[in-house]
Amino acid sequence: MLSVAILAGGLGTRLNPLTEKCPKSLTLINGEPFLAYQLSLLKSNGVSQVVMCVGHFGEQIAEYVKWNSFGLDITCSYDGPVALGTAGAVVKALPLLGSLFFTLYGDSYLDCDYAKVERVFLHQCFCKKGLMTAYQGVDYGFSAFRNDAFDGVTEGSLNKVHQHLLSCGELAVLEMERPFQEIGSPAGIEKLSNVLHSTILI
Repeated sequence: MLSVAILAGGLGTRLNPLTEKCPKSLTLINGEPFLAYQLSLLKSNGVSQVVMCVGHFGEQIAEYVKWNSFGLDITCSYDGPVALGTAGAVVKALPLLGSLFFTLYGDSYLDCDYAKVERVFLHQCFCKKGLMTAYQGVDYGFSAFRNDAFDGVTEGSLNKVHQHLLSCGELAVLEMERPFQEIGSPAGIEKLSNVLHSTILI
């Protein structure tokens, strides 16, 4: 399974006061940090390597994964003194990710078939049939990239990278059957808490 970059460097201001003293990834959901659910889900889907792209309160995330790795090989990549944006954070982490990798937003819980996404992505890497120049949909928060997609990128958002690839006919879109969950808002936290109320972390 490809390595996964979790983009967890945001300020999480929409969740204040919950994020005034801790990063959004460590927001409690049913008594457990949200990151625990993310990592447990990745582990259950066969992921073995994770790179945490961190910024705001990144040291807290590093300390948490030091003792709570869920059997994953986890390393942290730090933005540094200046926020790099989601694309910039990926660029900073490229030496840790390899030539092909997934990205996952740090506030998204995506219960999907990760192996299927990998199969489709690897197929598209060698076969350009079906690549798109326009699409309508919602960003699921989960992408697969070749590292050369970030050539010339130094900062900014992943959305800009998506749009550039789309304009070049280098973007493939896979429609997902299951809805995504997120903790980007109090309403999202409440909904996810209900979804995960009986989840056992592994």
